[in-house]
Amino acid sequence: MNPFIYFNKQNQNWSIVIKEVDENNFQITYQTIHGFQTKADAEDLFNAKMEQFEKDMAKIKKIAGVEFTLSTYLEYWFKNSFSKRTTSTGYLEAVEWTIYKIIIPCIEKDQFLPNITPIYINQLLKKCNQLSYKTSAYMAKKILSIAIKQAVSENRITRFDIKELDSYPETPPKYIQYSKENLQILLEAAKKSYVNYLEILLCLLSGLRIGEVRGLNYSNVDFDKSTITVCQQIVDDTKLFLNGRKTTVKDYVKPPKSSASYRTLCVPPIIMTELAERKKQNEYFFKTHPEADTKWKNYVCIGVGGQIKNSNTTSGALKRICRSMGLPVISPHGLRHMCATIMLESGIPLETISHALGHSSVSTTYDIYCGEMDGRDNIRDFLNEKMDPVNYYTK
Repeated sequence: MNPFIYFNKQNQNWSIVIKEVDENNFQITYQTIHGFQTKADAEDLFNAKMEQFEKDMAKIKKIAGVEFTLSTYLEYWFKNSFSKRTTSTGYLEAVEWTIYKIIIPCIEKDQFLPNITPIYINQLLKKCNQLSYKTSAYMAKKILSIAIKQAVSENRITRFDIKELDSYPETPPKYIQYSKENLQILLEAAKKSYVNYLEILLCLLSGLRIGEVRGLNYSNVDFDKSTITVCQQIVDDTKLFLNGRKTTVKDYVKPPKSSASYRTLCVPPIIMTELAERKKQNEYFFKTHPEADTKWKNYVCIGVGGQIKNSNTTSGALKRICRSMGLPVISPHGLRHMCATIMLESGIPLETISHALGHSSVSTTYDIYCGEMDGRDNIRDFLNEKMDPVNYYTK
C-alpha cells in the first residue's frame, strides 16, 4: 500500500502527497493534491510527479554530493536497517505508521542530512505534537533519535547532540501485558471452567467491550456467514427520568459507545461453535423454566434465572482464574487489548484494527497500543487456525 495515495472518506475522493525539489535552496517540499475521482487517476499523476522528482533529486545529489534528505533517509533506514533488527511485527507496524503518517507529513522543508540540526528536529517535533495523537511527539522523537544516531555512525551527519532535543511525555501502558505462555494458560483454564468461556473468547478474539458482549443478541449472529454485528450494549444500570422522577434502571440496553462502534465482524470458528452451543443451552433453560422472565430470551449472555449476566460475572471469573493459575489479574477490557496486540503483531493496518475495535478515531488506537510494542514477544504464536482472529479481520 502506498501511504502517499489515499482515499479521503470525508470528501469521497482520492488524494496524493507529492514531493518537489526546490533547486534554489536544496530543499524538498510536500504538497497534497485532492479531488481525484478514481485511484487510477491519482496514481497516474503521482507516478508522473515522482518520476520528475527522481530526476530533480539526481541532479541535486550530484551537485551537493549528498545522498539523502531526512524523509528519504527515514524510508531507507526503515526498509534496509530497522526492519531487519526486530522480529516484532507489531513494533514494525507502529514505527512505519509513525514515519509515514506522523513525521513525514509534518515535514514542510525536507533538509539534506548534513544540514539537520537539533533546532530543525525540535521544530518538526513541535508540529508532530500538534496532531490529534497524544503520543505522536514522543514516538516521533524516539524514532528520529534512533535513525539520526545511525546516520551519525555512518558519517552522513557530522555532528548532532540528541540531548538537545525537547522531551515529550510517554503515555503509560493502560493494560496488563501477557506473554504467549500466560495467555495459553488462561485460555485452557477458562475452557475448563466453561461458564464464561464464550464471553472471554468474544473479548479476546473479537475485541468486543464487555457491554457489547452483554448486548449481543442472536438476531445479531449470522451462522451462515460466521459474523456478528455490534449494534448495542448493555450497561449494568443507568439513571433515567421516568414519570418526572430520576430512576435507576438496571441492565439498560443502549446504543454502542460511538457511531464507529457499529460494526460487523467475521469471527473465528471457535466462537461460532460456542455461540451455537450456548444457544442450545439457553433454549433448553427457557423450555424447562416456563416461569422465567423471557425478556432476555434471545440474548447470548444469559445467567442465573434467565437474567442477563452482570458485567462483574465475567470480570470476577477472570480474577478467580488468574489467581488460581498464578497469572497477573486481567480484566475483560484487557482481553480486548490483547486482541488488538495480536493483530498488530500480524502487521494488520491500524485503520483495520481501529474499525474492528470500534474506535471513533485511528488516533485512539495509535495512542493506546503503539507505544507499548517495543521488545514484546508475539502472543499470537500459539493460536491455531480455529482461534486466530487475524484471518477474519483481513477479509
